[in-house]
Formats: sequence, structure tokens, C-alpha cells
Amino acid sequence: MFLTFAFAVMLAGQTREHPQVTYDKFEDLTAIQAMLRPRESPNKQFIVLALSAQHGGKAPRSFSDDAVVGFTVATFGTEQRYQEHHEVKMMCGDEHIPLFAASSSYDCKKGENCIEFLHVAMSLATMKKFLDRPDPWEVRLGIEKPFPLSQSERAWMAEFVEFLTNGKG
Repeated sequence: MFLTFAFAVMLAGQTREHPQVTYDKFEDLTAIQAMLRPRESPNKQFIVLALSAQHGGKAPRSFSDDAVVGFTVATFGTEQRYQEHHEVKMMCGDEHIPLFAASSSYDCKKGENCIEFLHVAMSLATMKKFLDRPDPWEVRLGIEKPFPLSQSERAWMAEFVEFLTNGKG
């Protein structure tokens, strides 16, 4: 629910979001999330990139290298594109970035807009390792043409990693 609301805010014109920290006292869970402005994918759909992490308790804490960081791609179009082929793959140069916990969901109404969420996770150590490399990152959704992550998108990811490791989350 938070992600759907946040994506709507992003579409309203916000260009870059700093990490947002929210605490759910009923679940005793703190969530840290950040999103980038919408961009166009190679297939002319709009996409939004989001990062997330969470921990138990309310007090901010530093995340260790084994912490899980979620990477979500939300796509906006007029039809569902990733029902059969909904995997997300990432490369840094010629090396595969290890990902796990893939999932997908969608909210489509016939003849109206369709929002699809493709989610994967990686360890904080993996994210740090590949962000430290100068090689370009590429993301492939399903069986579509890969798209590169820009320097500013990778810098945004590095800021998220720094936010988590410096105990602000």
C-alpha cells in the first residue's frame, strides 16, 4: 500500500526521493524506502525504481552486510506485459548480479492503466560490491531488451546503501 501511494506521489512530479523511514508499531517493524522519478523503458512504458529494507524495532540502526535490500521496478502501461515472463535480471559489466526472492504483482483494469510490480532482493554486501565497480549496470525485465542504470541512478543507490550503513534507518 505504501509503495502504491508513493508511486502516485512520484508521478505527481517529485524527481528523487531521499530514504523515507516509517515505523509500524503494531508489527514493531521499521521500513526504509526510496524511489526515483519515472523514466521511460526501452518498450516505451514508464517505470519507477524503488529500494527498500526493514528491521525489527523502532530505534534506527546500522545494517550489516547480510541485510536484505529489495529492488522493485514498477511499470505503468495500458496492458499487463510481465504475466508470463516476470523475472528481473541484473548485470554489472559482464557479471551477473546475484538476486533472490523474486516476486511480482499487478493491478490492471481492463481498458485502463496497468501497474505491474517486479521485485527482487540482494544482500547489502552484494549491492556494495557492484556499486563500487565502474562497470555499467543493466536491468532486464522478463524477455525484453535490457536498459542501463544511469550514473545518477547508481549514485542514488549508493546513497541508500550509505543511509543504511550509517545507522539512519
